[in-house]
Amino acid sequence: MAKSKKKVNKKEKSKIKGLNEVLGVLVILVGVLILISLFANSHSIIKTYTDGILKGVFGVGAYVLPVVIIGIGVMMIMLKKPKFDTVK
Repeated sequence: MAKSKKKVNKKEKSKIKGLNEVLGVLVILVGVLILISLFANSHSIIKTYTDGILKGVFGVGAYVLPVVIIGIGVMMIMLKKPKFDTVK
């Protein structure tokens, strides 16, 4: 017996697309905030944790991590057609 693919109507697609855009913007915001906190010259709690954790775990790569996070957010926004995995 052949299994049919689950059809997704336009309303569900637009809802998923809207969710991807909102999550993408939030991911970009997190990346920008991390990047700002890495280069800030203040002694705030966020700066202390960012320096301690990110630089401790990633070293110099801590400066690349926010750029990667921003790139992931941009890709989430640019996602045109969400893929639904179906079992074959």
